Amino acid sequence: MEKFANKLKTLIYSCKQTHDTPISTHLLMFGDTYFMLQEHLFD
Repeated sequence: MEKFANKLKTLIYSCKQTHDTPISTHLLMFGDTYFMLQEHLFD
């Protein structure tokens, strides 16, 4: 669970660093990452 939290923190941090990227792209990236991690956590 800690790895999951750290990956989310990293993702959110990287999103904040790239202001020129549309928020919709970040949300898609976040969604993809979330579902990927969810599959891993509840395998």
